[in-house]
Amino acid sequence: MMASEGAPAVDKKRLQNFMNDMLKVSCVKGFKYFVMHIRSREEMICSIINEPSVPILLSANNSPSNSFSAQEKRSPLIMSRKQQKRLSGYGFINVGLPPASPSGSEEDENDDYTMFLLAAYSRYNSPYVWIRTNHSHLVKLATPDSPEKDYPLLLKTTSQWVEKDVKVWHILAELVHICCTPSPPNPFAVDFDYFDSLHLSERALASGAMVRFLQQVLASGPHPYDRKVHSDLLKVAQRHFLAMMHLVEEEVKVPELLSLCHSQGQQQRAVEQFQVQAAHTGSQALLAQPPQFHAPSTQQSQPSWPMAQRWQ
Repeated sequence: MMASEGAPAVDKKRLQNFMNDMLKVSCVKGFKYFVMHIRSREEMICSIINEPSVPILLSANNSPSNSFSAQEKRSPLIMSRKQQKRLSGYGFINVGLPPASPSGSEEDENDDYTMFLLAAYSRYNSPYVWIRTNHSHLVKLATPDSPEKDYPLLLKTTSQWVEKDVKVWHILAELVHICCTPSPPNPFAVDFDYFDSLHLSERALASGAMVRFLQQVLASGPHPYDRKVHSDLLKVAQRHFLAMMHLVEEEVKVPELLSLCHSQGQQQRAVEQFQVQAAHTGSQALLAQPPQFHAPSTQQSQPSWPMAQRWQ
């Protein structure tokens, strides 16, 4: 894949759609294994727990990086310099695929999680992922200041950008898979304690955003984790409609909901949700029969490890 100059208009539009998805997805809160925030129009930060089943306090001699061999930490994940120059389109001036800023500029360094930069730079015409902190958890560097710290990861999802309709959540799922030890069966497992701790109006908005996100994940399947996503979707949807019913009963005004929104799209969805619930005031059928979603047929077990409390 070459740089954005001269790229077909359809490819540029596809990358623009990916950036729009990054903006929307980064606003979704309440996952067990990761948190996200948008950094710029082209960049999203994702911080992922290293060891979900291990207590938060880790000693220096009990690093999660010990679970990887030297070979596993190096070649499978880091893109070679030669590959970068071929993909960037700037190999003739010896330029690979560097991020907009070096990883050393990150101030939030914590051994309990690894920070990733997911970026869709228009000059590369494709999304890529870079490790930003805690590199030793995944890769073995020759020196602490090795230039490989700013090499992009060689991921299956980003490598298939040309051939497949790769979504933001596909990349997130792969990052959770390679970062978490052990790898959870559902990368998008929901932290229900987070939603239960929110104020009623905040819970209505946050749960609505999560419902929409999980619906998109299922619609882009099939995936091996679809049944677990579906199970969490039903539970979050129930919390969402309960919160909306309580808001209607308390006669909460629409402007109070809108003050918690961060985008015009979220405001419009909040208004629509409020109007729908207001039309059903006093109807218990809404609680007794929450929305039904198609359940995948594969059977999988539930995660056995507890929620790590570090994201609250």
